[in-house]
Amino acid sequence: MEIEEWRSFLTRWSGEWADAVEAVDRERGGRPGDAEARERRWLGFPAASDERTAALEARLGGVRLPPSYRSFLAVTDGWRHAGGFVRLLGVSDRVDWHGDPHGRGATWGDDAGFPADLWARSLQLAIESDLTDVLLDPADVGADGEWAAYVYAGWAASPPERFASFAEAMRDLYRRWHALRADEPGFVNGTTRALDAAVDEAARASLAGEVAEPLSVLRTAAGFGRRRARALLGEAEALLSRGGGGSWRGRRLGRGRGASFRAPAVPEVYRPPGPFGDAVAAARELARWGDTDGAWRVVAEALPAWRPREGAELLAPVGLLADPVLGPVITPERGRSILATPRGGAAAPVPSTPPPAAEPDGLAWLVDGGRRAPYRLVLVEGVPPGELAARVGEGPLLDPVDERELFRLRHGVSGWSSGPRPGLARVGTCGGGWSFAYESRPEPCHPGRRVAGPGSSASRGTRAVMVWSDAPGLFHVALAEDGRETGRFTLDDWDAEPSRAGTIPEGLDPGPFFPAGGRRREADYLASLAEESGVSLPRLALTAGRLPAVRVPTWLAPLPPDAPRISIGFLGADPAPRPRSRGWPGGG
Repeated sequence: MEIEEWRSFLTRWSGEWADAVEAVDRERGGRPGDAEARERRWLGFPAASDERTAALEARLGGVRLPPSYRSFLAVTDGWRHAGGFVRLLGVSDRVDWHGDPHGRGATWGDDAGFPADLWARSLQLAIESDLTDVLLDPADVGADGEWAAYVYAGWAASPPERFASFAEAMRDLYRRWHALRADEPGFVNGTTRALDAAVDEAARASLAGEVAEPLSVLRTAAGFGRRRARALLGEAEALLSRGGGGSWRGRRLGRGRGASFRAPAVPEVYRPPGPFGDAVAAARELARWGDTDGAWRVVAEALPAWRPREGAELLAPVGLLADPVLGPVITPERGRSILATPRGGAAAPVPSTPPPAAEPDGLAWLVDGGRRAPYRLVLVEGVPPGELAARVGEGPLLDPVDERELFRLRHGVSGWSSGPRPGLARVGTCGGGWSFAYESRPEPCHPGRRVAGPGSSASRGTRAVMVWSDAPGLFHVALAEDGRETGRFTLDDWDAEPSRAGTIPEGLDPGPFFPAGGRRREADYLASLAEESGVSLPRLALTAGRLPAVRVPTWLAPLPPDAPRISIGFLGADPAPRPRSRGWPGGG
């Protein structure tokens, strides 16, 4: 920054400061010199002469100071009230090497990405401050001769912030000063008016479908503490970050005070008015049963019809994010697509091309990357998911839940519960006219127990496929048609060979993928099953979304009365009889 640039910048800062303290601080008094600074409308001091600057460089060991600090001294020998927590900065006869007397380098050096000797080797410009350092690093010099600058607030519990030069650091201290004053009554000046006008234009551009430039403007204005910019930026960033339907609930949309909308701590069903509201209701019904791609297409095609509710300051339908069923549908990519779509009555042309259909998820993702978590899966053709739940479940259909809520239902709110864990499966659609019931981490399959499964009830009037993977031991597949099991394949690590019964058609037969004594190719089998049947299990809905759940009975057949059992007892001094422990088959 050249001398004239410094003079213009510092004059503006000084005038804004004088007007602000005139409006807010006159009754409080101030620091020595503040009254004179207010009257003169100048936070600086007389300029440092060339001789004074040369004396400083000699005192520091003959260094050549960086250009932006030298030109700063040519305008003013020091500065008051830099950023709110630095009361006096950069006076030539008082700056000196920091020396790191408090060992800050040991706290933030190396492991935190900063040189361990940063403080020891740097020039300290903050002369009077509230635990704040403003450093110039002579070992980090750019091609323009500028020393890197660092601002470190010891009370903030965060590492120092690096800037390419002293001039950049001063611009940021000015921004911080604005942010601290932004919500004070009467804090209005040329800078705030220009920022607010830029925010107005950014809002119009965003509604017209522009993304990058409006975001840049909003981030700049929010950094200066502009209330409306913080609120609008919060909406945009909520759409661009992964948080729909879950992790962002209870967080204010916007930064700091004044954000206009707080996401509810408890999910709320989003019911906007008009044609867009009709589309949202239709999309929710699709997402409710797992068709997140179809739900997104319905929402995306209706976006041009969205209008903010009366009196609301909104850039986009952020209520989607709080919806318990639709929230997870809005991925960061889809959030960006919302922002890129003209909406809210914008005059820009509306794109007529609907979003492309996503690639089918298939089934192999259940074991992606060698994942070996146990699961059970029932696939039934031509039966709606609600009816499937009645066929395979016990009791009423439960409200849609995600994986975390399913865990709480299974184990109790605290994660622990007495007694047997209830089986819980989530149900939905999986393409091609098929429905599914999926159970993550089901009951364990004890060696030697026969697998029965829900095939007879699930397949009434149709056909069904049952898969149970109890890693790393059991892998079981059964086919049923019209209430009768037609084929089964069971491979148990306790058995040398898989057991078979009935007939399994080629393409659905696990045999080629599970050779005796060979490597299991479970992912390949699941891919073959998906291709042969035309099903695709909705990954987003099962891993991040909410689906209706139902209690399901055990898949294990009851033990016959004459099954051999192992009984474990304990010998002790107490002669009273003790109940026998639970038995399991295979013992003597």
